[in-house]
Amino acid sequence: MQLSIEQIGYSKDQLAKLELYRQAMQLPSIEAAIEQLNRRQLDSMVAAMTGKRPGPQLATNNTTALAGSADDNSNKPT
Repeated sequence: MQLSIEQIGYSKDQLAKLELYRQAMQLPSIEAAIEQLNRRQLDSMVAAMTGKRPGPQLATNNTTALAGSADDNSNKPT
């Protein structure tokens, strides 16, 4: 169920701040601004509980090059 802005009952001050945020972030509506802020807050809460930040994961290097092998640059002079 999705509630409208009027049903939630934001104060005029809150709506003015949301409108400034919407314009600054170039979002299409105040609803989109609220969704973005909620998403960020949820992401922060999950990160605080789990210790893991949401988002894309970096690829891991699965190569098995050993120190001193032809694939390893650690022994080359600089």
